[in-house]
Parts: sequence; structure tokens; C-alpha cells
Amino acid sequence: MLAFIIAPFLIALITFIIYRTFKHICCFCGKWTRLLVLIFSILLYGGIVAIVIAFLLPASNELKRLFSKIGFYWLGIVIYFFVGLLISVLGRYIYWLICKGKNYKKTKARQVT
Repeated sequence: MLAFIIAPFLIALITFIIYRTFKHICCFCGKWTRLLVLIFSILLYGGIVAIVIAFLLPASNELKRLFSKIGFYWLGIVIYFFVGLLISVLGRYIYWLICKGKNYKKTKARQVT
């Protein structure tokens, strides 16, 4: 039951991470951008599915342990992605302050961060 309460918050967090990451990937990858974002999205949303499946399986099931491990490792990775994105947004803000808003270019700021 807890998984169904937490899942909408995780989905919102994952959607934010994918949206912000897509903007950064566009600066470097060119024609491979959509494929990379699709793979990235499948991996991130797949972790939510693993956590929900782990909560639905019976307690003594071996699959429950497997899906729990996958889900918990996935959650740790997502937290690192989120912290990295926060640092990136902070870096873009600092770059904006240095440029004083005059010569600020979004693509250059994304490349810098």
C-alpha cells in the first residue's frame, strides 16, 4: 500500500529528471538525443515498476527480494541524478549571475554546467 502512496511522487520526480536531462542531452548528442532519452526514460520508469511489483508479491517470495533490490538500487541512482540536476541548475544560475543577464545563452550555460 505504501508503494501506491509514494509512486505518484516518484513519477513526478522522474518526469522532472527526464525533462531536465533531455535539455542537457540536446546540447551534446544531436541526432541520438531521442534514442538516449527513450532508453533513459525506460530505465527510470522501470524502477518504479520494480518497486510496485516488490510490494505486491508475498513476503517469502524470492522474486520479492530480487525486485526489492532492483528497486532500492534504482532509488539510490535516482537520488544521485536528482542531486546532480540540482547542482546543474545551481551552476546555470551562477553562470547567469556572472554574465549579468547580458550575454547569457541557454545552450552555452547547459554546456558549462
